[in-house]
Amino acid sequence: MVIGIGLCLVSEAGSYLALLLSATCWLVADWRNHEMTLIKSWNTFAESLRTRQWWAWFVLIAIAWIAEGLLAALVHGNTPRVSHLYKSLFILTAVVGYRVLPSFDRLFWRRLIVGALLGAGVASAAGLMQYKKGSFPMERLLMSEAEKTEKRHYRGQLYIPGTRIKAATGPLRNRIKTSVTLVWSLALLAGLSVLAKTFTTRLALLLVASILGCFSFFTFAKAGFGVSILCLLGLILLERIPSLRDLLGGILAVAFTAGMAFVITTGVNYAPDVKAPIALDKVSIRGFAWSHGVKVASAHPILGAGLGTYSRSSRAFFIDPELAQSYTVNSHCQHLTAWAEGGLIGVGAWLFLMALICSAIQKSWRVPGRESDDGFRAKRIGMTFGLVGAFLLSFVHDFLFHPSVAALFWMTVGLAGYLALNQHGDDSARA
Repeated sequence: MVIGIGLCLVSEAGSYLALLLSATCWLVADWRNHEMTLIKSWNTFAESLRTRQWWAWFVLIAIAWIAEGLLAALVHGNTPRVSHLYKSLFILTAVVGYRVLPSFDRLFWRRLIVGALLGAGVASAAGLMQYKKGSFPMERLLMSEAEKTEKRHYRGQLYIPGTRIKAATGPLRNRIKTSVTLVWSLALLAGLSVLAKTFTTRLALLLVASILGCFSFFTFAKAGFGVSILCLLGLILLERIPSLRDLLGGILAVAFTAGMAFVITTGVNYAPDVKAPIALDKVSIRGFAWSHGVKVASAHPILGAGLGTYSRSSRAFFIDPELAQSYTVNSHCQHLTAWAEGGLIGVGAWLFLMALICSAIQKSWRVPGRESDDGFRAKRIGMTFGLVGAFLLSFVHDFLFHPSVAALFWMTVGLAGYLALNQHGDDSARA
């Protein structure tokens, strides 16, 4: 499982399988250890719902979100795209974060951090090699046939610093995936800083964080850089001003409302897509994608288009078939995609999940008697940095679109649920 978590930052199918198997095996073992039967399991779940335990509500709403999306797809006869649909399964990795991660000792966390930094280093080195197209040995192997034959189909997403020239595919084919990876690498370093007791260790952490930050700022992941700065400042304030911890949930709610208001109004007011996005700035390009997300949501107001169907459902709203080929991948806003695919019912379930996550983050900062526990504080800081970072990035991209990001996100959500437990460490934290 350690290998699976580390590889999630840079690899694909093998790491996903490792995490899903770990979650499944843990569930089965836990079920057997408690001598559970189906009836006893149901009674335990029902009792947990009655007493408003966080994990039970999370499971219920997650099942409702997925089931409603599948039902909507069936009603509309809109077959889900398998490569998008299966990513919902990664919500199972929340089990790893909730039940497994807290049980590991410092040696495990050291190995995880080393693995994460190694993965980020490999990805960074590959990106630097790829600045000159063709210099990375595997680039042509990873290209589609269209990319190999026609320059206009080239989908490299790394930009040479100071230019708008795309120059790389391969491991860093998608900028937002790498941006999230950098945010979570910095989250690990932020958590580790709590455990650093010597000046040399702190200096080494600062050096590594500075290298990652510079790579993010000067290449292609400026969104991740900006988000990291906001998360760092927020954590400093939470550590220094305890009274702010009671306002954390409200701050995140205000940020969500403002962010979605901007996304929706920009999408609604965007000009018809007669041609490619009018300007090259990020807002114009995002607005172009958001406008089609709003159109899909408006066309399927109650049930939505169906989970995993956005790519197919949005094609009908493009005037130019060439643009439909290039811009139907996702809506570039995770919450807008949830609305388009789930309608009022699905987005309601999604918002409930977001509320549970925000509640868990805030509760973790209000657990009494844990301020002297460096291990707890380290996990809390890393978890908060990672989840809030993903939350802020979610307004400009579908972070669940990438399986590796989805797996790490849900796993971190599970860890948040665990850290929100009361000081006795039982399961009585209420939603």
